[in-house]
Order: sequence, then C-alpha cells, then structure tokens
Amino acid sequence: MAGKGSGATDQMDQDSPQRKRGAPEHESISLEAIREVVRGEIQGAVSGVTERVTALERGLQAHNDRTFQAVETLSSAQAQQSFRLEELATDAKEMSGRLSFLEGTVKNLQSSGSTPSTADSGRIPALVMGGWSPDTLASEVIQKANEMARDLQLQLSLSDAFVPGVRRGFVLIPITPNSGESDEAMKQRVQACIRRVNTANVTLGRKPDGNPAKLWLSISQPPERRRRAALAGKVKRLIIEAGGLPSLHRIEPEWATGTVWFKDVKVSSGSSVAPQGATTAGCGWIDLPTIATQLGIQLNALEKTWEPLLAALR
Repeated sequence: MAGKGSGATDQMDQDSPQRKRGAPEHESISLEAIREVVRGEIQGAVSGVTERVTALERGLQAHNDRTFQAVETLSSAQAQQSFRLEELATDAKEMSGRLSFLEGTVKNLQSSGSTPSTADSGRIPALVMGGWSPDTLASEVIQKANEMARDLQLQLSLSDAFVPGVRRGFVLIPITPNSGESDEAMKQRVQACIRRVNTANVTLGRKPDGNPAKLWLSISQPPERRRRAALAGKVKRLIIEAGGLPSLHRIEPEWATGTVWFKDVKVSSGSSVAPQGATTAGCGWIDLPTIATQLGIQLNALEKTWEPLLAALR
C-alpha cells in the first residue's frame, strides 16, 4: 500500500500545473543584477538632468550675450553723444571768442578812425577806458583805471580822469601833450597805449550774457560818430550771427557813416536815405528784408536775432 501511495504521489507531481507550464523549479535574482538595474535608472535620470542643465546654461549664456551687446551698444551711443556735445560746446566757445575778438577789432578800428589833437575846434581830446559793470561806483572805476594803467605801464596821466555819472562802467581820460611833446608824438603815444591794452586782453568779469568782459581803451568820439559806428557794428554782428563766419569776408562796414555793404549791397546807413522796406535802427536804418534775402533765411528768424541788437542801440 505504501509503495502504491508513493507512486500515486509522483504521478500527481508530474501532472501538476507547474510541471505542465515548464516553470523553473528554483528562480532567484542576484544582487549584481539589481545593482545594474538601479545603476541604469540613475544614469538615465542623471543624463536627463545634465541635458536640461546644459540647455538652461546655453539659454542663460545667450541671454547674457544679448544683454552685454545691448549695454555695449548703449554705451557706444552715449559716448558718441557725449563727444558730440563736447564738440558743440567747443564750437560755441570758439564762436563766442571770435565774436569778442571782432568786437575788440571794431573798437580798435573806431579808435583809429581819428586821432586826438589839441586843435580839434576847441574840443579837448580824451580816451575812454572801460569794461567794468555799468553799475560800478564812479570812485571805484577811477581807482581800477589807475590800477590798470599802472599794471600795464601805460604812459597816461589819470590825474584829470573823471566818470560822467554816479555809476558807470568807463572813465574819460583827457589827453594833453607832455612837456615838449608835439601833437604827432602825442598821437603815437596814445596809439601805443591803445594797442597795449588790446594786446593784454585783460578780463574784468562776465557780461550779463555770460561772455567775458574785457578791458578796452579807445579814443573818445563825438556822440553822433559813436552812434553811427555802433549801428555799423550791430549790423555786422547781425550778419555774422545769422549767416555764420563764412559771411564775414562779404561785409564792408564804414564806421564813420554807419554804412554797411553786404555782398556789394548797402544794407544799413546812418547818413543816407533809407530805401523802401528799411526800418529805423538807432541813428539810421537797416534793410532786414535784403539781408534775409542775401543770407537765404526767413525774415522772421532774422528779426528775432536783430531784436536784442536793436535794443542796445536805443
């Protein structure tokens, strides 16, 4: 019976489902296999993270490159603007200096238009020294004029110098021959003093417009002659300011009469009849439409430039 039972058991084992499916009797997973699986998963994850970090770095680098390029472009533009502003400031300063030089030249030409003489129909010749603020006290002007004459070693006597008012920016210096000095020698001495002052180019302060106020010395002219010279000077300055320095060589002023020719056309005068379209200016007239035509600019723009110059003639 026992043998029979054992045979039956073997037969049952052979007929079991596992035997029929062919399943292995002993299936085991090694530790190394587990490590390989885990290692593969980790490597895959790390590789994905690395790729994402690399892509992010490339994006950041591209963004930084664009930012740096924009900053460099902005810096370059600012540098160019700064350079241009410096150029404009230099040009403005140069123009101001040239205008001041021209004004000094006008004064020099005015002074050389006539020479002092004791035989001028009873009129005592005199020099005018100025450049100070018109609100300066008379006593202070005389004191400063004496200091300038001493510092520049001018051969002038200021013992009879006077200021025609309580406050002025200039002083009148009567001229008389030294002992044994002829009229011609006195004229040469006076002209030498004028040249020395103009050459010294002494700055006394600032004008209301910001330009430097220079010390000047010129021969006192009769009032009418001064007014005519002032008219010619303002018209000349108008043409230069409106047309620029290239127009300078086409201007022909005649200081004694206040007449100015521009491009061979008379555009102002203090001694001749005004043409049609001209307007009153100081002791004479000015032809603004003709000047605007000669310069090729709008009349209203020229009139705006002329307004402050005209005010100085009143």
